[in-house]
Amino acid sequence: MENILSSISGQFSKPLILGTLLPVVLFLILGMIFVVPLFPYDWQFLRQLVALDPQAVVVFTFVTVVLSGLLYSFNDAITRFYQGYIWQHTWIGKWKMSRHKSRFEAAESLMERTLILRNELKRRDSKGYAELIERIEDKRTEVGLKINNEFPHYPYLVLPTRLGNVLRSFESYPESRYNMAGVTLWSRLKGKIDKEYATAIDDAKTPLDFALNVSLLSIMLAFAILVVGLLYPIPLASGRGGVWWGLEILFFILLSYFTYLLAISQTREWGNMFKGAFDLYRGELLKQLGYQQTPTSMDEERALWGSIRRQIIYGDPPRTPWAEKRRRKLCPSTRP
Repeated sequence: MENILSSISGQFSKPLILGTLLPVVLFLILGMIFVVPLFPYDWQFLRQLVALDPQAVVVFTFVTVVLSGLLYSFNDAITRFYQGYIWQHTWIGKWKMSRHKSRFEAAESLMERTLILRNELKRRDSKGYAELIERIEDKRTEVGLKINNEFPHYPYLVLPTRLGNVLRSFESYPESRYNMAGVTLWSRLKGKIDKEYATAIDDAKTPLDFALNVSLLSIMLAFAILVVGLLYPIPLASGRGGVWWGLEILFFILLSYFTYLLAISQTREWGNMFKGAFDLYRGELLKQLGYQQTPTSMDEERALWGSIRRQIIYGDPPRTPWAEKRRRKLCPSTRP
């Protein structure tokens, strides 16, 4: 997945500034507002920063750049954490995966039952069922979109989080649609994508990076407020101070959760661009791989991409003439 998550347009300024640098600046400012006052001693550095002291500004800028660089470098790891890859084999990961699998299976079962019901009503050919058939079609459309946009193609690919399943839903799209190995061929396909479309893909991903970084930094702020408040409880001596301390922690926890939900919606937008790349540029990729034939049907195209995928992933079958010739070359003493 890391190749899919990387920038492909070659223009890092906008994703870096809006997706990473802006959340870091907000994080540092909010940290000075909510965390620093909990310490029992005065911070001369803050007074210098407010007074725009050159040395303090340089230090603040340095910390911002370093933290932004770290977040940008670990973008893939952060996304994988929110997808659930890192903790999917823990008890909570297994429990959440079972819940999402149950939702997936329930949605597929509903699609099958509504299909049977719709066909039965159409078989009766009665105008009295026209409105009911229309309602069934609407429900099938709703459930079908949910299956295609919120779950991967196969149940065994289900992950513990909604974000992970949405990402895997479009990650598995090339295989379900064209029998292509999406992750394997992505590194090759992106070389054929027009620069304008590549920039549009990166632009669609930037809000996702922003939302995930804000979510991560918000939960870090909530944890910092909790820990510093427990270590230095002097500002919390009054009842009102303790209430505000708890409300601040709750606020950043909720902010982390809601920006995570925002990341899910932004993932759908980015996923549509990813799907479009395979829809629009797979023909150019086929030519670049050295295949001149143009498939005349979807079945023929799927068979062709299936053979390409097997060749790329597994190499030549052991009994093909080319593989046999290579084996004899490497092992001259070997007889057929």
